[in-house]
Amino acid sequence: MERRCDKAFALGKTEKEYEEEAAINRQTWEKSRGFLKDAHASFTNCCLANTFHCAIAHDKITTAVCGKTARELRELEVIEGCDPTVGLNHIENLEQLQQVARVKLEFARYRTGNVDQRIERAIEAVGGNKG
Repeated sequence: MERRCDKAFALGKTEKEYEEEAAINRQTWEKSRGFLKDAHASFTNCCLANTFHCAIAHDKITTAVCGKTARELRELEVIEGCDPTVGLNHIENLEQLQQVARVKLEFARYRTGNVDQRIERAIEAVGGNKG
């Protein structure tokens, strides 16, 4: 899409520039996904240790950060023709993806409180709602 717009407005980049930009974006995304996987593992272990329902806690975090549940985000992907897969692949916004990971890590650090209390403290600790 970007290439088509650039071509239409005569703002063309070289093919090499497009490829370099794509590679950098992919590396950044993969690094963030790795961070998210680690954060999600800590979050899941915390939920299991405290007998919290992981999916409910995950949805509450997703709603707090992104303004939508995981299901709603996956449905947007289907509407837009994307392939909904397991995990947080449905969050395209890198900043939101990192925010979810930070909230999950913070959530897992707490030793007391129910799911809602932990999420509230975690959101506050990582800098508030950015969704």
